[in-house]
Amino acid sequence: PAVAFFWDVPSHNRVYRPSMIPSPDPIERNRSLTWTVEIRTAADAPVEGASLALESWMPDDENVRVGRPRAIADLGGGFYRVEGLRFDSPGWWNLRLAISSAGLTDSLAFNVVLR
Repeated sequence: PAVAFFWDVPSHNRVYRPSMIPSPDPIERNRSLTWTVEIRTAADAPVEGASLALESWMPDDENVRVGRPRAIADLGGGFYRVEGLRFDSPGWWNLRLAISSAGLTDSLAFNVVLR
């Protein structure tokens, strides 16, 4: 089981409101996962053609090896496919997402606690 808040999270400067859609749900450990990210503006418009940069890590345990997730496909309508997410250990995980579109860049972090 996981504790996470993935829906409609405002970016640091409130430019974007992304949501992570995990698959499978519940989140599985010890395998590479492919998720979907929905990106919307603060005014609730879908963001298409964005550039995404992702990073995952365990703030409480720097020795845990993490994969480098990446956005691999713009699915249209503000949806993007992300591959390479992997959670090999229980505990607190942080998923940092930077979004760039139309000259605006902002970032945020999703927090996940896996038991």
